[in-house]
Amino acid sequence: MKKLHVAVVGTGRIGKRHIKHINNLAHLSAVCDIKKDIADIVSNENNCPGYYSIDDLLKNEMIVNK
Repeated sequence: MKKLHVAVVGTGRIGKRHIKHINNLAHLSAVCDIKKDIADIVSNENNCPGYYSIDDLLKNEMIVNK
């Protein structure tokens, strides 16, 4: 079965909970947080790109909203 690709915006306490569940159900494509150090840590932990602005995330990742 093909997994859904998901990006998480905000990698604080709730975002990390979302990431934990996403990793069980879908593919985490990217994370985004305005706090660069946190975005870098979470992206490294999850082996995915980290972004510091939603604009950069949307420019570089295939995000579909239907």
